[in-house]
Amino acid sequence: MQLTREELNARLVQWIMDKKAEDIEQIDVSGKTSYVDELIICTGGSDMHVRAIAEHVLAMAKEQRIHLLGKEGLEGANWVLIDFGDTILHIFREETRLHYSLDELWEKLANRINRIETDYD
Repeated sequence: MQLTREELNARLVQWIMDKKAEDIEQIDVSGKTSYVDELIICTGGSDMHVRAIAEHVLAMAKEQRIHLLGKEGLEGANWVLIDFGDTILHIFREETRLHYSLDELWEKLANRINRIETDYD
């Protein structure tokens, strides 16, 4: 399925919210790198939660015939990366996210950062 970057990103955010991902950030780095335009970063509370978020995203992408370039990290589920080409989704355990601090690394280059509010009841 051919989607615009905005349409894809909206679906990715919805899918990770379906599984109650936390601390969701969309970071626009278009024109700053040659390999990606947007990063979506989120946190899961445990390795099982990270894996559940990732597996849900992969299942929804397959169901909707959305092509992905690759995925890494499902085995250990401390940090799962799913590459959709123009957008890369990073799903972290909290301590792994703090350790690598991708948010801080990219903030200096970002065109725009969108922090998604989550209010799960």
